Amino acid sequence: MASYDVFLSYSHTDRAAADSLCAALQAEHLGPAGEIGRRLSVFIDHAEIRSGDRWLDTLQAALAECQAFVVLVGAHGVQRWVGAEVNAALTRHLGAHEAAERLPIHPIVLASAAPDALPPFL
Repeated sequence: MASYDVFLSYSHTDRAAADSLCAALQAEHLGPAGEIGRRLSVFIDHAEIRSGDRWLDTLQAALAECQAFVVLVGAHGVQRWVGAEVNAALTRHLGAHEAAERLPIHPIVLASAAPDALPPFL
């Protein structure tokens, strides 16, 4: 399984926002200032999980190997699978012994979200 720079977690009701963010992230390059490096690799479920895949294994592997975790929080808040993905990301973040090993977590609150939609640990 490939290692991803970013794991993008979202509710399928927010898929348009997720696709837009994914495209923007994939347009970015890594490398020294002034030089063009490789593009960011982004895990987004509908592009990376194929019919017949063991989707839970694919999600777990992508979460275990990603370099950053981005969660979109929309009108439905953090529920079901998004909540499970957030819990896995928090486990990686909080379980690291060294600060450099902590998984960066970036919540993005969409305009459609209620003010209290962001869970306390985010």
